Amino acid sequence: MMGQDAEAQLREAMQAGELLQGQLANIEEQLAYLSAAQQELSRGRLALETIGDAKPNEEVLLPLGGGAFAPAKLAGTGKVLLHIGAGYHIEVPPAQAAERLDEQLGRAREASQRLSQEGQQVQEQLQALEQHVQTLAR
Repeated sequence: MMGQDAEAQLREAMQAGELLQGQLANIEEQLAYLSAAQQELSRGRLALETIGDAKPNEEVLLPLGGGAFAPAKLAGTGKVLLHIGAGYHIEVPPAQAAERLDEQLGRAREASQRLSQEGQQVQEQLQALEQHVQTLAR
């Protein structure tokens, strides 16, 4: 039979484990969001490459994502609308839009790397805590 002190330590360790599991689930959710954002930015970048060399009224295959493309006829290629947040868009040349998307993609990749490292640290803490719980349970 386990003493009261050991039981209290075991309860605390289990609660800490639950918190770490919740933190890990939150990190995984954020990583999934960042992955989706990176895919969207990459699709946008590919679309900009598609129209970048095109001439007005030229037919192009516009990438939709997932390997799907739609035939499109460009009305003009000098400006594209770029989302800047809060429902606002600005007209910019395709090259400037591509630069902005590249910057955003770089930031998303960096954030993913930081979160992955954080997730690995939480995973290691969780494993150490599980070993501690096993020791206490004996």
